[in-house]
Amino acid sequence: MPQAAPEAQKLKAFAESLASSIEFSKGESHNLDGNVAMDMESQQVLQLDRALGNLQEYCNDLENRLLTRFDQASESRDRETMAACAKTLIDFNGGASLMQRYVATRPMFMDADVMTSDIKIATKDDNGVGLKMLYRKIVSTMNSEAHQIKEVFPNPTEVMQLFVQRVLEQRVNLVLDHVMQAIHYGTEEVDGENAAEAMKYVRTVATCYQLTEEMAKELQALGCGDLDVLGIAQSLFAESREQQGNAEVNCLILTFSTKKQESETINEDGTQLATRIDMNVIQHFTKASSDAGVRIKMGQADSGSQAALGQRLIEVLCRETSHYVKEALLARLDVIEETAQMNDSVLFANAVQSFLAGV
Repeated sequence: MPQAAPEAQKLKAFAESLASSIEFSKGESHNLDGNVAMDMESQQVLQLDRALGNLQEYCNDLENRLLTRFDQASESRDRETMAACAKTLIDFNGGASLMQRYVATRPMFMDADVMTSDIKIATKDDNGVGLKMLYRKIVSTMNSEAHQIKEVFPNPTEVMQLFVQRVLEQRVNLVLDHVMQAIHYGTEEVDGENAAEAMKYVRTVATCYQLTEEMAKELQALGCGDLDVLGIAQSLFAESREQQGNAEVNCLILTFSTKKQESETINEDGTQLATRIDMNVIQHFTKASSDAGVRIKMGQADSGSQAALGQRLIEVLCRETSHYVKEALLARLDVIEETAQMNDSVLFANAVQSFLAGV
């Protein structure tokens, strides 16, 4: 069988080339005395078409027998026979059908129990521990698969490219869909009722993205050639990125609003007397903005999106805190001026006053 495959392929290529030559010369023969020549050519074409059909049928049958033999060897873990069949098929017709069939029939894509187990592991907690465990399991499995592929296939990089792409687009994508559905808070608006859900969402998206990116880098190292593994991994988050960015900004605004309400002083008649926020609260606001920025950087692959959302966070921070920073500085301006004079630095006090005038 291994010897028959290349011979059949050569015959098929020769027959196809001969058919093309006859078809080309057929047009020129119309200028000659024609009926006899045309009848002979028609007979030749019919005979050649019949031969080509028979050859194609033989090639298809030969390919199917080799595929079946490869599958049988795979079940019995006979890697030597698998390698022989793989080499023959790849020399025969490039081996595209074999590679696709090999990847598609891996247990992780065929066994419903594997898919169920994946979802159960990934969604067992809210802090990414389950997803991290699953990703370790996937990388371990793919590492074992890579060793077999290198042993069996003469073109292991092509097979690994197909395999890794399918793992991400099918297995990982399915898991991420279930994780996102479990934490989706159902609206872009963030208020007191869904604030906890929104915060959980943005934190989970950032964690999932970071873990998926780390796994993609490990898969790339297994031998995927020029396949953009990281790009495929990033594309799995296309739908959640926009919602994550909006939720981050809205959660930050709600945090500021809540803190301001907690700091309000109320008169006996129920009217608001004042809102005083100390520097600890300002620091809390700044840290909340910084944390949101870190999560956005983790969850947004595009640098333009990172910059745009980062600017929105800074704008919110400045808008919500500038008034209180000004109040704090005004309250201590006498001390600032005294300190400046003691250090013979009137320019410092002037600079502070200029800052306050612009806030």
